[in-house]
Amino acid sequence: MTAASAKTTGCRNLVTAAAVKTAVTRAYTSHNALFHHIKPRPGQFLYGQCGDTRYAATAFELTPGATPQEQVGIQDDGSARKYFILRGGRPWGYRHSAAPFSGGCVGIPRELSQLWDNCPSE
Repeated sequence: MTAASAKTTGCRNLVTAAAVKTAVTRAYTSHNALFHHIKPRPGQFLYGQCGDTRYAATAFELTPGATPQEQVGIQDDGSARKYFILRGGRPWGYRHSAAPFSGGCVGIPRELSQLWDNCPSE
């Protein structure tokens, strides 16, 4: 059992508000300055909570106005599912990416991963 799952109590899915998607997107664009014209891929945003910690996972797609560099970048790591965390009064933080088409949730407490059907491949 990982430290994250050892402290986990009562995981549940949450309804995703537009403000959550905006905050998660901002967390990623703050981490990766290449992307400015992105949004979460429709129908693939995962959002939940375990104890006092919130988690999100999504892949991104380009929006109008994307630069040629963004168009190339989204073909690489940009299209892989990203994982985010919100805890301790801090803003959303980017944690890591999964390899494109990798199976399973990465770094998500087991109970929440089960609720998310183990983050099926894109």
